[in-house]
Amino acid sequence: MLFVLKVAAISQTGNMFKLYHTSLGFAIHIAKIALIILLHVAFSVSVEENDEMVYAIPTENIETDIFLKSYSSYNKYTTAHKILNTTVLAYVTPWNKLGYEVTKIFGAKFNLISPVWFEVQGEKKAYTITGVHEVDTAWIREIRTVNGDIKIVPRFSFNPWETKDYAVTLKDVSKSNKCIQNMINILTKYNFDGAVVEIWAQFSGVELEVIIDFTIRLADNLHSNGKLFVFVIPPPAYYDGIEGRFKRENFEQLVDYVDYFSLMTYDYSSPHRPGPNSPLNWVEECIDRLVPKNSMNQVKLRKQILVGLNFYGINYVPKKLVSEPVRGNEVVEIVTKYQPNFKWHKQWAEHSFSYRDTKSQDHLVFYPTLMSIAQRLQTILSKAKALTELKDDNWILPVVHVAAIDLRRFAHGLDSKFTPQLDSFRNQGRRMENAAQLILRLFQICASDSRTQIEDSKKLGMMGLANQLFKIYFQINKLNLCKSMIRAIDNLSMNDHFSLAQRVTYCYYVGRKAMFDGDFVSADNSLTFAFERCLSTKWNNKRLILIYLIPVKMLLGVLPKESLLCRYNLKQFQDIADSVKTGNLRKMNSALEEHESFFLSCGVYLILEKLKLSVYRSLFKRICYIMKTHLLPIEVFTAALHLMGVEDIDPDETECILANLIHEGKIKGYLAHQQQKLVVSKLQAFPPLTSSVVSSLK
Repeated sequence: MLFVLKVAAISQTGNMFKLYHTSLGFAIHIAKIALIILLHVAFSVSVEENDEMVYAIPTENIETDIFLKSYSSYNKYTTAHKILNTTVLAYVTPWNKLGYEVTKIFGAKFNLISPVWFEVQGEKKAYTITGVHEVDTAWIREIRTVNGDIKIVPRFSFNPWETKDYAVTLKDVSKSNKCIQNMINILTKYNFDGAVVEIWAQFSGVELEVIIDFTIRLADNLHSNGKLFVFVIPPPAYYDGIEGRFKRENFEQLVDYVDYFSLMTYDYSSPHRPGPNSPLNWVEECIDRLVPKNSMNQVKLRKQILVGLNFYGINYVPKKLVSEPVRGNEVVEIVTKYQPNFKWHKQWAEHSFSYRDTKSQDHLVFYPTLMSIAQRLQTILSKAKALTELKDDNWILPVVHVAAIDLRRFAHGLDSKFTPQLDSFRNQGRRMENAAQLILRLFQICASDSRTQIEDSKKLGMMGLANQLFKIYFQINKLNLCKSMIRAIDNLSMNDHFSLAQRVTYCYYVGRKAMFDGDFVSADNSLTFAFERCLSTKWNNKRLILIYLIPVKMLLGVLPKESLLCRYNLKQFQDIADSVKTGNLRKMNSALEEHESFFLSCGVYLILEKLKLSVYRSLFKRICYIMKTHLLPIEVFTAALHLMGVEDIDPDETECILANLIHEGKIKGYLAHQQQKLVVSKLQAFPPLTSSVVSSLK
C-alpha cells in the first residue's frame, strides 16, 4: 500500500476546523497530528493560550480530567513553527469572526488562506459579485506581515442562482465568459493569488459536459492571469457505497486543468442516521474511487486531491432528528458539565460520548480525539512495507520523517506519564524502545536502497531518522546502539546532500558519543562543526552544543574565553578553566562541588574529572619554574598538593600522578624512584597541552 502526503488545508466554520491535504490511506492524518500536537487542539483556540507544553496521550479509554487539560488550550510558543512540510490552506468564514484571529495566531503555519466572501449573482443581476464589503484589507496586510509567503485565494459560490440560470449561463459562452471575467476582475483588483470555486453541487441540473466545459474555461482564464484554481468537489461515494455524482471520469477530464481538488469528505452522517463525521474507511474509498490503487500516474494524480478531515464534532439529538456542529470549546464545556464517558469505535476510528442535558434530552456526540490520530500514525510506521514498495520515488521521506518525530514524542509522553510507582522497573522506557525499533526498521529500509541517483534515493532519509534514534538512545542510555548507524552514514559519502539542520544535529550527537568514548579529537571535530554551522539565532542550541564542546576543548588544551561563557550563560565552567590554567586544585574541587548537579544532569561531570590531570600539570609546572632545576624531589609536589587541600595524599600517590603525567605526554622526563626525584627535560619539560593530548590519543 502506498502513502501520499502533499497538500494540507484547514477550513474554519464557527471556530470549527476541517483539515484538507493530499494523502493516501492512513497518511492523510499526518498533518492533523502535527497541528493538534503543536497547537494543543487548535480547534478550541478561542479558549486560552498556555505557557506549558503538555502532550495529550492518545488512548481508547479517555479520562475526563486528561481530556479537559489537553483539549482546552494551545501552547503559544508553538504558533510560529510549522513542522509538516506541506502546503496548508485555511478557510475563514464571515459568520465567524474568530476565524480571522485564528489565522493571525497560526499564520506562520499556513501557505494559503481562503476567506469565504464572494457570491456570484445570476443572470438578472448581470453576474455581479457580492460580498466585496467583506474584504478586510487590514486583515490581509496583517496576515502577510505574519507570513510573507502566504497566498490569499478567496472562495466563490453560486448559491443564490435560480435553477434556470445554471443551464442558461453555462450553455451560453458569452454569458459564462462574462461571469468568469467578473471573477477575474475581483481577483485582480484586490491582488488575490487565486480562487476556490464551488459549482459542481449547485449545477446538479446541468449536463455534465456543459459543467466540464465551463470549468475548463474558468481554469484557463485563471491560469492565464497567473491565478491558482482550487475546485471543490463532492465525495464520489456516500453511505453504504452509494455512488456520488462526481466520478473518476470527471476527475480525469479536469485533472490537467485544476491545481487542487477540494474533496468534501466530511459530514458523512445525518440527523436521520447519526454516526461518525468522517469514517476512515469511507475517506479511503473516496480516494480510491477517484484514483484507484496501482493505476497509471497514481502518485501524480493523488497529489492534486485535498481530502477533507473534520476538526469539529457533531452533536445529535436522535429523538428530534436534529444535529448541529460542535466546536472544541463547546465540547470542553459539555464534558466539564456532564462528565460523559468516551466510547471508541474501532470500525470508524472515531470517539463518541452520550449525555442527557438539563431538559432531559439525550445527546450523542462524535468528536475527533488524539486516538484516531495516533492510530493513523502508528499504522504508517507499522506498515513500513509501503516504503519498500516505492521503487521509483522517495517523495514519501518527509512523511516518514515527521511520523518518526511524532512517534518518538508520543512514546516519550507515555513513558513520562508512568512513574516508577505505577510502572514496573522492566517496563520503564519500554515504549521508547518500541518506538526505536519501528524507526530503526525505516532506517534500514532507507539504507538498503540500491539506486545510484542520489536525488531519487531513499538514503536521503537516513540522517533524519538517525537523529531521532540518537535522541531515543541517549534518553534510554543505550549509546552502544548508535555505532552501526554512524558507520552506515559515514560510509555514504553524501553528507552534502543532507540538510544543514540534519547535519548539525547529527554532528552534535556523534560528538557527544565520541566524547563518552574518550575519542576527544573526533568529538572536537563533530561538535565544532555543529557549533559553527548552527544558526546564530538558535541561542539555546548553540549553548547546548557548548556544554559538551567546552570540556572537550579543555581536554585538548584550548580554554574558553570568559566572554564566550558569559554570552551563553555557562559561567559554571569559568572556575574550571581558571583551575586548568593556574593549577589551582582547590578551586577545581570547589567548582566541581558547587556545580555538581548541573554537570551531572548534563553528563559531563566525569569528563571534567579527567581535567584534574591537566590541573596537576599546571601546578607542577609552576613548581618547576619556581625551583629552577630539572631535578625535583617528589616530596615538594606532595607538599604542594597538601597546600591545595589534598591532605590524605602520600609520596607514593604523588609519584603515581607524576607517572601518569609522563605517560600522557604532559611532562617530558622520568622518575628516579630510589632517589624519590622527578627528572625533567631541559628542553620544554611541559609541552603544550594541545600537542601532548593529541599524541597520547594517537
